Amino acid sequence: MEPALYDMLEIITSHVYSAYHYCLRQGWYAAHRMMGEQSNEWMARGKLIESLVKKRGYRQVYLLGSVIDIVEDTSRGLRVVEIKASKGSLERGIHQAKFFLFLLHLTGVDDAIAEVSVPMSKIRQEIRPSDEVYREVEEYVRFFYNISQGPPPHIERVKKCHACSYKHLCWGS
Repeated sequence: MEPALYDMLEIITSHVYSAYHYCLRQGWYAAHRMMGEQSNEWMARGKLIESLVKKRGYRQVYLLGSVIDIVEDTSRGLRVVEIKASKGSLERGIHQAKFFLFLLHLTGVDDAIAEVSVPMSKIRQEIRPSDEVYREVEEYVRFFYNISQGPPPHIERVKKCHACSYKHLCWGS
C-alpha cells in the first residue's frame, strides 16, 4: 500500500526533488540523507548565493521540509524565487519552482507565482500555477518516492558526473 502524499513529502523535499532531476542515483543518496562533498565547487556556489540572499534582506521560507530561497509579498501576490548559479541548472530550477507551487497549493495557496533566476546569465523565467503543474509534480513525487524505497539506481557514468558532489559515493575518490 502506497503511503499518503504528505508522508512521501517527508522524504521528497525540494533538495531531494531537485537531486532526482539531476540524476536518479544522486536523488537516492539525498533521499537517504547522505551528504554530497561539501567542498564541491557547485555546493560552494550555492552557499554563496544563499549568503547573498540573506545579506540583501530576503526571507527564506521553510515549507513542509523544503527551503524556498526567496519569498516576497508583491502587489501581484506571493512570489517565490529559486536562484540558480548557472544556466545549466535552469531546467532543475524550473522543476524546483513547480515543486514549490505544488507545496503552496497543498497548504491552500493557489495564487503564488514562481520565478527561476540565474543572476550570472541575467535569466528570469516565470512559472504560473496550474492543474497540469500540480499533476506533473505529484507524479514525480510518487515516482521518486518509489525509487527511494528500493536499492540505489544503477550507476552510469555520464558527462555531468565530474561536477557532482556525490561522485565520491559512485566512483570513489
